[in-house]
Amino acid sequence: MISSELQPKKVVERIDQKLLRLLIGRNPRDILKDNSKEILDMRYSWYVLVILTLSFAVSFIDRQVLTLLIEPIKSDLNISDTQVSLLIGLAFSLFYISMAIPIARLVDKGNRINIIATGVFFWSIMTGLCGFAKNYWQLFIARMGVGVGEATLTPAVYSLIPDYFPKNKLGTAVGFYMLGMSLGTGFALVLGAAILSYVNSIGDITIPLIGTLRPWQVTFVIVGFPGETDALFLETYNYLNDLDISYLHVFTYSERPNTKAIALNGVVPKKVRAKRSKMLRVLSAKKRRAFYESQLGNSLTALFESENKEGYIHGFTENYVKVKTPWNPELVNSLHTITLTEIDEDGSVRLNFTDETF
Repeated sequence: MISSELQPKKVVERIDQKLLRLLIGRNPRDILKDNSKEILDMRYSWYVLVILTLSFAVSFIDRQVLTLLIEPIKSDLNISDTQVSLLIGLAFSLFYISMAIPIARLVDKGNRINIIATGVFFWSIMTGLCGFAKNYWQLFIARMGVGVGEATLTPAVYSLIPDYFPKNKLGTAVGFYMLGMSLGTGFALVLGAAILSYVNSIGDITIPLIGTLRPWQVTFVIVGFPGETDALFLETYNYLNDLDISYLHVFTYSERPNTKAIALNGVVPKKVRAKRSKMLRVLSAKKRRAFYESQLGNSLTALFESENKEGYIHGFTENYVKVKTPWNPELVNSLHTITLTEIDEDGSVRLNFTDETF
């Protein structure tokens, strides 16, 4: 017998749940969980796509900046309009086109992220080397290198996008990626002009062992070596993650007076440096935790320090495991054989003494 107005509503809700389960063959709560997971996955997919699109934009900046430097290049290298047209067109496009198919085949068989990172690194290096060219053919070869490096990006990206987006969103994803072309072309003119104006105000720059660089050469160097990109940092992060190491000592450089760092071009912004440092410190903590866990139960020798830290004395084993035990002044600066037992909340490892003294 139903005695409350709320009870019929609950009965209806139960019936609705059962009907839904019969109609779709699944518990509606499971569907909500799957939808939440899909939302999180799509956020990461868009993050990856933004990085790839920015890489595409950077490729066009490196490709198009030459068009702003035609007159000073012609004057300094004493070259003709025909030679300039070959630099802009043939030197780049010949190898960009001819290398696309071999690289695409490599994409089908290899690690696409590594191929993209290698390509970004290579074309950035070659763009920077354009700034060190002393004659026409050195500049021509460097431009060919830019074409080879940039040929890696689009085949790998087109192969990656279907791994991150469902079929009904592929068109949107590809369209978003193609925005990089317009962004890069526009920024090449704006950013390149700003850099050229800046270096023109400075004049020639003399670098030891290299010689004097003209403003157009410095522009290539700044554009080609802009600092560590997100793609290159992620490559470094993945490389460190795969290494069998137990600890990372992380610190960032700073532009202090009377240091070489203060004169570096393409400095990574402080906020980006802080974010990357945090990522590496978290990775270091994970690595150290895994190493400590692998040492539990082992018998090792520990050297104890002299400080009383909140009622505990700390020390280190011969393989640099940080250990702790209740304070005892007789342990200061002494070696003891111990067995590692468990990891404490602060990350140090508790121990049992196995020598006869304790």
